[in-house]
Amino acid sequence: MILIMTLVYGLFLLLDFIPIYRGKNRKITWLYLSLFILSYSMTVLIGFGVNLPSPAPLIKSIITSLGIF
Repeated sequence: MILIMTLVYGLFLLLDFIPIYRGKNRKITWLYLSLFILSYSMTVLIGFGVNLPSPAPLIKSIITSLGIF
């Protein structure tokens, strides 16, 4: 499973990141790369069976404290 996801992420890196890198926009490049690394890390952790905490309770408390709902 992890090998397949690594290959898929490698394909995304080749097809998406290289054109962004060649575009010379460093802010977009760093944003894309940091989100890519975060996403890949979470995928590997889930592949190893690590239970990640859900952000839903935090988002719900922020929204209720702002009085939106």
